[in-house]
Amino acid sequence: MMTPRKRFRTPGSPPGAPSALRDYGRIDMRLNKKGEVYVIEANPNPWLSSVAEFTMAAKKAGYSYTDVIEKLVGLAQARSL
Repeated sequence: MMTPRKRFRTPGSPPGAPSALRDYGRIDMRLNKKGEVYVIEANPNPWLSSVAEFTMAAKKAGYSYTDVIEKLVGLAQARSL
């Protein structure tokens, strides 16, 4: 069975190539009855409301909404220097 990482790729890229997402994004996946993961959608610019799926997932991972925004701003600032 292929791993989810090997199955997920940017459209038009060769198998195994990394996606073009950076800093933040949302990958929507589904698990079938066999336990196999399928990528439904890669969203490079998910909604950043404090009640949106992206921030709810971050909260589940232990990050506050403020943590998420500060991290995104910090990544952008670091890249611009």
